[in-house]
Amino acid sequence: MQPIEEQPARRISLPVCEALVGQLDHAIRNRRSIRDFDQRPIKIEQLAHLLFAGLGQVDHGRTVPSAGGLYPLELYAIANRIDGIDKGLYRYLPAAHALELLIQLDISADLAIACLGQESIAQAAAVFAIVAQFERTCRKYGDRGYRYVYIEAGHISQDIYLVATALGLGSVAIGAFFDRQVNDLLGLDGERKAAIYLHAVGHPASSP
Repeated sequence: MQPIEEQPARRISLPVCEALVGQLDHAIRNRRSIRDFDQRPIKIEQLAHLLFAGLGQVDHGRTVPSAGGLYPLELYAIANRIDGIDKGLYRYLPAAHALELLIQLDISADLAIACLGQESIAQAAAVFAIVAQFERTCRKYGDRGYRYVYIEAGHISQDIYLVATALGLGSVAIGAFFDRQVNDLLGLDGERKAAIYLHAVGHPASSP
C-alpha cells in the first residue's frame, strides 16, 4: 500500500461564499490590522459596542465562549479620546454594562513606551487590555488552563476587530510589550492578575 503522503491529494471545490445578510460578512471580509490613527475621538456608543462584543453579558453567559464557563478574563479600557469620558484607566463591568474608573490620568505615552514604542498605542482613541486571572481556570484544569485562557483572549480580540470594522473604525491587536511595565501601569500584580493582550482602536488615519 502506497504511503498516504505519496498518494495524490483529492481536491474538493467549495461553493462561492455569497454575502451574508447584515454587517457580519462585511466585517469579516474587510477586517484589517490598522496601526495609524488620527486624532478624532470615538463616541461613547462605539466604546459600548466594542466592550459588549468583547465580554458582554447575555442570557446564556457572555458574548464569548469560556472553558467551563469560568470567564477568567477582564477587559480594561484606556480612554485616550472618547466623547463624554475623561482620560484614564477603566474596568468594564459586564453584568452592569458599565465602566469603573480606576485611574483618572493620561497613561497613553507611558503605555506606548511599555509596548516597545509602538505609536499606535499612543495614537489610538482607546486601548483595551485583556487581563487574565489564571487561577480561575487552572484551579479546574491544571496547567492546561493556561492554554484555555490564551485561547479565550483570542475570542475577545477577534470580536473587537469585527465590531470595530462594522463601526468604521480601525484596530490592531498587540502582543509585544514589557509585561512588568504594562502591569504596573494597569495596577496589576502580574501574578494574580496580568495583562496578556492589548487592542488599540481609533479612526484610521487615511479615512475622511
